[in-house]
Amino acid sequence: MFTHPSLLRELTLLAELLRRSGEAEWSRRAVQAADGVRKAGWTEAGAGHVRALFGGDRNLHSVSFGVEHHRWVGGEPGAHRANDRLERHRLRVLDLMAHPVHSPADGRRLRSPDLP
Repeated sequence: MFTHPSLLRELTLLAELLRRSGEAEWSRRAVQAADGVRKAGWTEAGAGHVRALFGGDRNLHSVSFGVEHHRWVGGEPGAHRANDRLERHRLRVLDLMAHPVHSPADGRRLRSPDLP
């Protein structure tokens, strides 16, 4: 069983979008969530790192790019595009959290086809 690589990649892409759009603190939190999952795997501790992004009063659902982000995202049209990308990333992370691990049906360990 291993953590779905798409989940880690999506968290990394989310962090990059947040960083480039002027949300350094949220970017740092997304990177920490990805690192927590990378280190702990999809255990209760690892899953807690990702759930922390979406839980509580200040969660990722409350983040949006407005007037204060225009200089980073290219004005109002850029803010709309950045908000659309942010929403796609949020939905993708939530979707991947629903099935974050892969386990072969027959119980054998998966190996790369490149290995002997």
